[in-house]
Amino acid sequence: MSNFTFQYPPIYVVLCLLLGLAFALALYYRDRKFAEHKNWLPYLLGFFRFGAVFLLSFLLLVPMLKSIFEETKNPIIIIASDESTSVQELETSDNVGSALSSLEENLQSDFQVDRYYFSNQMSTTLPDSNNLKSTNLEKVFSEIDELYINQNVGAIILATDGIYNEGKNPLYLDNNITAPLFPIALGDTTEKKDLILKRALNNNIVFLGDRFSVQLDIEAVNSAGQATNLRVSRYDEGGRTETIENRTIRINSNDFFTTEELIIEANTSGVIRYVATLSNIEGEITTRNNRKDIFIEVLDARQKILLVANAPHPDVSAFKQIIESNKNYEIEVEYASTANIGTEPYDLVIFHNLPSNTFDLSAIMAKPNIKNAAKLYVLGSQTSQSRFNTIQNVISIQGNSNSLNEVQATLKSGFRSFVVSDPLSNEIINYPPLISPFGNYTVAPNSNVLLNQKIGKVETEYPLLAFNDQGGTRTAVISGEGIWKWRLFNYLQKGHYDEITELVNKSLQYLTLKEDKRKFRVNPAQNIFKENEEIIITAELYNDSYEKINEPDVNLSIFDASGNKYDFVFSRRNNYYYLDAGQFPAGSYRFTASTDHNGRKQEQTGRFSVESIQLESFDLTARHGLLRSLSDKYGGELVMMDDMESLAAKIKGNNQIKPVIYASSRTNKFMDNKWIFFLIFGLLAVEWFMRRYFGSY
Repeated sequence: MSNFTFQYPPIYVVLCLLLGLAFALALYYRDRKFAEHKNWLPYLLGFFRFGAVFLLSFLLLVPMLKSIFEETKNPIIIIASDESTSVQELETSDNVGSALSSLEENLQSDFQVDRYYFSNQMSTTLPDSNNLKSTNLEKVFSEIDELYINQNVGAIILATDGIYNEGKNPLYLDNNITAPLFPIALGDTTEKKDLILKRALNNNIVFLGDRFSVQLDIEAVNSAGQATNLRVSRYDEGGRTETIENRTIRINSNDFFTTEELIIEANTSGVIRYVATLSNIEGEITTRNNRKDIFIEVLDARQKILLVANAPHPDVSAFKQIIESNKNYEIEVEYASTANIGTEPYDLVIFHNLPSNTFDLSAIMAKPNIKNAAKLYVLGSQTSQSRFNTIQNVISIQGNSNSLNEVQATLKSGFRSFVVSDPLSNEIINYPPLISPFGNYTVAPNSNVLLNQKIGKVETEYPLLAFNDQGGTRTAVISGEGIWKWRLFNYLQKGHYDEITELVNKSLQYLTLKEDKRKFRVNPAQNIFKENEEIIITAELYNDSYEKINEPDVNLSIFDASGNKYDFVFSRRNNYYYLDAGQFPAGSYRFTASTDHNGRKQEQTGRFSVESIQLESFDLTARHGLLRSLSDKYGGELVMMDDMESLAAKIKGNNQIKPVIYASSRTNKFMDNKWIFFLIFGLLAVEWFMRRYFGSY
């Protein structure tokens, strides 16, 4: 159905008619040129002119042609089938698939049937095996709600066992679904004999040398009077195992639950794989849930610190106790007179009252493991100012090296290298004075001062704690001895050492922080992936000016524990490299990435692990009660698998499931129709031809 609308009042159509009539009368009324011809000729020519003028003036009113269309749409029947592992392993799983296909065929004659499959997500195609490891019913209802909003959904058929192990309880979801729900109950609600290693509670990251706890939750169903053996093994890179725990667990009830705690020592760095297994018991329904993979990332983040003192001093003990309280630091103490410094690399060297008149540090500073380490100088009564000025570039002291000052600390504004907490900044001005060398202090231009000296009541610009980062090696100077007094004062005031520990630890952390100068860097998105996650790895390549480039190809080889090799080539994205290696089975993997740039081969190695998902193994008892509650909530009916054939008849016989007529309108400009142009042109052309033919022109 179509009708006209106008941008101007419809009364103007009458004016268009009158205008056309006026043109026709003006040309042909009392015109004698056609007197010798038929009487009908002037009337016909007048009609042509009237029609052409009317249509032209009518188009000036910008008429719109509004068309209304009606479309009848059948109700939509949504069929969603659970493809998770708990359903796939049912003996009747093949029958379920064929029965749903028959149901779909039966309904297609009267309805629009949309078929979906789901596990941890919903799709129109069968999910691959790695996406069958968990069930998320929340996503099913949420996606149906989003996809079919304001559509005529007649019914939702959900074939599932009701077991979900991800997402919220679907019974308590708030959505706009109004269609009746017909759950098809799959699985068995009878609790069968089963032994379950349900979960492992542990820290994902620990530090090398730490002892960490792993708590294993063990559940047994209908297994009273039996016993199982718990074994925990550690896997190395080659897939070899080492048993680190073996204990017997006796099951004393049919509803058995216990938590076993293990204390494990992290003695190897990297991502370490541990496997906990329970020995089988007789008559167990499945043994897949008797095993649990545990991945722990062990970080070797300890910083090695060497403290060299000119002589015994309370500060040495104070520094040692503060540093040892942080498990990320490992400290050795030596005295200049008996220094027996090894060859292992140090991250930081603290010199207390050195260099002195007795020891000039030249032999120690020449050692390769000392030369490139960060350095902290603590000045005091035994420090040689002249020697000190020559071996560092933080500050310079000119004056009488035999004179000393008692100085307190004041915070210098503008320090940005790290943040000082409010308790420390508020209280440090009250700390007891340190013993500082007397002299005229000069701060190097690129040094950064945190604390200044306060001599008596005078706040000076002389540095008490200053830092310098030059040539890639960071150096700091504390121009006063007596840190032990600060630590003791902190404890007397607060009952703890938090503030002075914060000052020392943040200073050490800043000094030992190393900038990554590698020109080729390869990083997995995470160190531990789940087996249904894509392995994402990125790479960065820098030129000699440390500008990101991605011109040369970057190759990657991934090796599993058996030595199998998988080769990939990175793709380019903006100014970096990107690789989606797909999904890998559970296990430990190492990789080698390589590229050639300016004739130099660059290579980097790394590791990652893939963690298995066992959620579908923890609960094998069907939840038909949940499905019945869902059908009541959405006004449907629970259907047992044996009654599936009757479901089509129930839906077809439901008077509430009806087709819907949708009316839509479309408005177009009348002048957009090309035939209007040809009609006007035709009227004028025929009029001109007849006038010429009959001798008017």
